[in-house]
Amino acid sequence: MRAGVNWIYPPFERCVVTIDPPTAALTQGDSRTFTASAVGERSGQRCSGSVTFRSTDNAITPRGMYVARTPGEATVSAEYRRRGERSTASARVTVNRPTPPPVV
Repeated sequence: MRAGVNWIYPPFERCVVTIDPPTAALTQGDSRTFTASAVGERSGQRCSGSVTFRSTDNAITPRGMYVARTPGEATVSAEYRRRGERSTASARVTVNRPTPPPVV
């Protein structure tokens, strides 16, 4: 004779990260704060865990403050991690040269 309990677990809900703004145009020397949030794919509820930022030109703090140091294109990524789960989102940044001062 075998006894057991049948457990019904809720289906695993994947967390999806979004980054705001998805694109940005800055002038060299300016800064911009990016925000990111991780929410359940189906429920829309906030997921526990941490979101950190990275940039292809290393000009961002782990909390999302981007400094436009070099003219050109860069990608800012937000990465969410929790118990083996990982999700990323990215934003495209264009850094323009400052306009030269007028010639007097």
